[in-house]
Amino acid sequence: LAIAAKRAGIIPASSLEKKIQIRRVSQFLMNQVEQTNTSLPRLCPSSELMQTIFAQELEHERKYFPKWFESQGGEDALRKSFEKAVRNKFCAHDVDKIFDTGIMDDIFRQVK
Repeated sequence: LAIAAKRAGIIPASSLEKKIQIRRVSQFLMNQVEQTNTSLPRLCPSSELMQTIFAQELEHERKYFPKWFESQGGEDALRKSFEKAVRNKFCAHDVDKIFDTGIMDDIFRQVK
């Protein structure tokens, strides 16, 4: 998000010249989002695609790791773990929508 904001000219380019600056600005942005309880729009794969991926994962777990699969709670546990991963790892912030709506403009202005 920080790099996209820099590329869009929303935050100063000089604030993201080094890796440490990128980390600091990214952390600052996310802290501000949390503190202001801002809900950021996200882009996620379709539920159909996620169902296909889950079915493949389930098949492979059962086929190649049957003992481990059952010891970890079987299909129910895999489904819960997969659903959590979908929310946290398969989705990304909808940067275009964030910029278009101005939802973070006040936060971006704080970056120097």
